[in-house]
Amino acid sequence: MSDACPLPVLHGVSAFGTRLCFYSITKEGLISPEYIAASPLYVTDTAPADRWNYDILAVEEEAELRRIVQVVITECAQLPS
Repeated sequence: MSDACPLPVLHGVSAFGTRLCFYSITKEGLISPEYIAASPLYVTDTAPADRWNYDILAVEEEAELRRIVQVVITECAQLPS
C-alpha cells in the first residue's frame, strides 16, 4: 500500500477498544513500531500488548491522534492537483 501512497509517509492505526497503536511507513520500509517477522511455521500474533500504548480517552493521547490527522491533512493539501 505504501508504494501507491503519494505522501512521503503512510500513517496507519490499529485499535483495540479505546487503545491505539500508530504505524508509519515509507517506501523504504516501516518507521514505527518495530517490524515483527512472521513465523514460517505458525500463524501467531507476537505483537506485545503494550504496543497499543495510546488511550483515546486520555486528553494527551487524543492529542497525538489529532496531530497525526493534521500532518496527513497538511501533506494532502501540498499534493499537486
